[in-house]
Amino acid sequence: MVPAGWRNKLSAPKAGQQQQSEERDYLLMLEAIAVKKHQQAFSAEELVDTRKALIAHVKEIAASGKGEWIIAMERGFVANDLERYTRADDKEMTGSLNAALLGVAAIKQQLELVDDPQKYQAIDRGHALPKNRKQGLPLDEARQSFTSHRARLGNYVKYRLEETEKQLVRERTKALIIAEKDYIARQAKTLGVELPQRAKPAQANSDQGKLSVREAAKRDALERAYTSRPRAEAVKMYPELADLYTLEVAFEAALKRSADKNMPDAENRQMFLEAIRQKSFVELAKGNPLPKAEQRQAPQPSRQDRDPER
Repeated sequence: MVPAGWRNKLSAPKAGQQQQSEERDYLLMLEAIAVKKHQQAFSAEELVDTRKALIAHVKEIAASGKGEWIIAMERGFVANDLERYTRADDKEMTGSLNAALLGVAAIKQQLELVDDPQKYQAIDRGHALPKNRKQGLPLDEARQSFTSHRARLGNYVKYRLEETEKQLVRERTKALIIAEKDYIARQAKTLGVELPQRAKPAQANSDQGKLSVREAAKRDALERAYTSRPRAEAVKMYPELADLYTLEVAFEAALKRSADKNMPDAENRQMFLEAIRQKSFVELAKGNPLPKAEQRQAPQPSRQDRDPER
């Protein structure tokens, strides 16, 4: 398990990004040790506990809203996967992770330029064609890399079988969306572009306000089991979660098949599916059944959940 007071095992606290980097490296080291033990002695509890600490770390960095911190964190994850979990003869995975490192490096480089009007206007002029622009801003290497890396993480979820590991990848995806929003805002400020005003988001978790105390506790318990337990164990604890697992697989397949322009594109798919999960937890807590997979429906999130850019 993650040692109590694990931060005390690190060197003296340092400011900002350097301290975050030390904490992340330490947690990733613990994860690697736990994975090895898990393979040797089936120490699942230790592995889950370590990944939960990593999830909390990602949420903490994402909450800062700082693109540089989030990108430094993501680079640490990618480099860790390449160093510790990729076989030398696995050319496909090695190539994908090396491409990811190049993309993250491109984002880092653009972050160093985007706040400088003189330097960034040169990049802006290099993306003059309409196909290379969106809302008056250039789709530069950073914007392209954000999109491709989110898609890569979306595919990565399919190959990570542990539920906590999937949740970790989802939180990394959410953090990248926050970093891109930060980058877009800085693009607009530097270039003097006024972005369309977004409607204010509805109160977070508005559905939860309609729950009784008992229902709210059940909703939280369902989410904890779903995100922190292996699938078989979570379903054994709460059989109703079996419908959510089945529904999620069917709905993700439907998203890929759909040609409906109102459906989310690959860029926002993970955010959409997360909104489906949250709505489903509420419905299950109320004792309501979820739609069967063959109906190809799911509890619908709000329009703002479907389009996080709105």
